[in-house]
Amino acid sequence: MELFNIEDNPIIKLIMKYLFIFSVILVCSCAFVSKNNNVKDASLCFSDTSFKKTVELNQRWFKSWQWDKDTLKINDFQLIANQSMNINWENFDVESVYFRQFDTLLIALNQYYIDLYSYNTLIEKNKDGIFVAFDVDTKIYVIDKKNKKRCEIASVGSIENIEDAIWLYDNTVILFGYYNENQEEKTPFLWIINIKNQHECIYKYVHSFDYNRNLYFFTKFPDFKLME
Repeated sequence: MELFNIEDNPIIKLIMKYLFIFSVILVCSCAFVSKNNNVKDASLCFSDTSFKKTVELNQRWFKSWQWDKDTLKINDFQLIANQSMNINWENFDVESVYFRQFDTLLIALNQYYIDLYSYNTLIEKNKDGIFVAFDVDTKIYVIDKKNKKRCEIASVGSIENIEDAIWLYDNTVILFGYYNENQEEKTPFLWIINIKNQHECIYKYVHSFDYNRNLYFFTKFPDFKLME
């Protein structure tokens, strides 16, 4: 019996050719998709323009460090995180007696507020003034007062300290703080959080500083006193 020979059949040869081409395209497409799933979204991190705007919006924090503020640029910071994050909104009682004592410490944008202090700050009022004490661990929230909801956007412990925040754009929060490298050295960081896109970028300054940062809160709120 004579065996069937593919090479002698032009139709089969044509089909095999197109199957090969299709397989190559499919493999390349899968490789492309896999590669792009790991691509970091640089558009949600700092540009030269957004960095300059950040400096302008929070000059107090930038002036509190001993760097050359006139030549400071984003290249002086190392990008150490560029990643997606999970942001979940939950119901929240914005009228509670406890939360309302932090009203003057919130950072507002329309109906939204950045809450830096309600998780880790104790406020006590008496005839001698308003006193505060701070816990080591903290969580940062964005509050939607209109819809009575909140979402957690950051959580830090003893290694990091978040000192300040601004709204850079409608959906973008910048957190300002430092890493405790040891008992003396502090390394500044900038933490960009895009709430809508659920994405964060963290920049760490390339040098550390050796001085106490405990008084920064009181440069923002001079009417408060540290609880003994």
